[in-house]
Amino acid sequence: MHNYLLFVSNKSIFENKPWLKNYHATIKDNIDIPEESYTEAIERAAKEYPDNTAIIFLGKKLTYTQLKEDFYKFAKALDENKIKKGDKIAIFLPNCIQFVVAYLGILKIGAIAVPINPLYTSSEINQIVKDSNSKIIICLDIHYDNVDEAIKNSEINKVIVTNVADYLPKIKKTIGTIIKKIPSASYPQSSKVTAFKEFMETKNKDIPNNRINSKTDLACLQYTGGTTGIPKGVMLTHRNLVSDRTIAYSTIKPFLKAGKEIELALLPMFHIYGQVVILGGSLAYGHTLLIFPRLDLNDLIKKTKDHGVTMFYGVPTLYNALLNHNKFNKEYVKSVKYFLSGADTLPIEVAKQWKKTTGKEIIQGYGLTETSPVVNVSPFNKNKIGSFGVPIPNTLVGLLDVEKNVMIQDYNTEGELIVNGPQVMKGYWNSIDETKKVLIKFEGKTWFKTGDLAKMDEEGYFYFIDRIKDMIKYKGYLVSAAEIENVLYKHPAIKETAVIGITNKAVGEKIKAYIVLNEKYENTNEDEIIRWCNDKLAPFKIPKLIEFKDSLPKSTIGKILKKELRKN
Repeated sequence: MHNYLLFVSNKSIFENKPWLKNYHATIKDNIDIPEESYTEAIERAAKEYPDNTAIIFLGKKLTYTQLKEDFYKFAKALDENKIKKGDKIAIFLPNCIQFVVAYLGILKIGAIAVPINPLYTSSEINQIVKDSNSKIIICLDIHYDNVDEAIKNSEINKVIVTNVADYLPKIKKTIGTIIKKIPSASYPQSSKVTAFKEFMETKNKDIPNNRINSKTDLACLQYTGGTTGIPKGVMLTHRNLVSDRTIAYSTIKPFLKAGKEIELALLPMFHIYGQVVILGGSLAYGHTLLIFPRLDLNDLIKKTKDHGVTMFYGVPTLYNALLNHNKFNKEYVKSVKYFLSGADTLPIEVAKQWKKTTGKEIIQGYGLTETSPVVNVSPFNKNKIGSFGVPIPNTLVGLLDVEKNVMIQDYNTEGELIVNGPQVMKGYWNSIDETKKVLIKFEGKTWFKTGDLAKMDEEGYFYFIDRIKDMIKYKGYLVSAAEIENVLYKHPAIKETAVIGITNKAVGEKIKAYIVLNEKYENTNEDEIIRWCNDKLAPFKIPKLIEFKDSLPKSTIGKILKKELRKN
């Protein structure tokens, strides 16, 4: 374990918490975290708002009473199938009602959810179900063949199969299938393969009383996207998820109406952002989730207006795509009180253009899978464009000098962002060595090393510099890819961009920019881009290589995948 010399005499600038003065008057520095399982707050919401619409999906509405009944049925069915507390259940689904029902049912009996990206190949699925020792997997009928291949040589003993429209009225589902708006596929029926609806037809009258210790019992085994190699299972306890949901919600509660908000659920629920911030942050407080199974900009724009969405959760690439969509204007998002962005850095030019177009700001936050996920969020009443905000209550954030391994003591000085708080993961599943690299102890606290470079201003607002691994080493200089990207985004011809370093013996790494152009600027060339950078960047920061592309590779949450670009 590493030794870090910190807080030698006076309090560090971070322990002084300069960000507290920016909190809303009703928000406390430390909030009581209930010692309870993840589902208990949602069960309370079902009691308080029984007739409220919990979910809207493809036109189908589910009340809180109906949702509770269904996830209770799923929990009973798991027990009937000999699933015990601590068993892992893989969820290989896109956003749909079934995801919510299965997720809550799993956590209700103390089993552990293992969400899997529904775009994964059979080999990627196999890697996760084997590493996690999952007992059951839930999937769509169109993915059954992929799953059947994936579960060979694993402990999976049952596959639960559903169709995305299983909750719709039969006639609507039939019409949707006929006109091919709702894809479907056949699959074999056997003791090992069960339809979702049949699985729910349980004879169990009661849910097993599995006592859950929120501090130690895992709720979720969330596999990272594998940006640093083989995906690792992040062990998140019930307390991790409950604390982050409770603390993060406290920062926005003063601006919302209890049980009255319509929240956008487009971002994938297999991602921790979707599970805690969106699913949990809505259903624990009586709000309505408007769920989309996939991204369709026309459908998103229309339904946001038709349903009067008030809380809009997005990622930078989504906001950029909407700004570049020919049908988008502020009338479609008139009902939205707040736009939030996470999962990646929001380019300053996108933030400015959004405010110019809609009249409203995008509130940026920061978090990671390992922190359940929220660490920072911009105060809703004191937002700063370019900043990902201030630490949320119960959370201490610091910056570590990456060379000296000591806490930075000056404002506006770059360092590796480290986090201490109740939302920090228990560790990586089956990876003690990897856990030791990122969970470090000093001064009686456990800190998570994020691998992100940031800085903090005098008011306690944090600013992203770059991923440490995305810093480009050119002729002895350390160059931030994010800084170059922000400059490129100011060019009117550039729709999207990503900057990486290309290994070169002479200079270390050459700076390469991948660029997607806006349609009316198709004739823009490399020389023009470089000229644009000349008076905006130091000579050593100017890209030496430019490649124009029709699109950039992205994850299902909309994050640009630089690891794919590096393979080229």
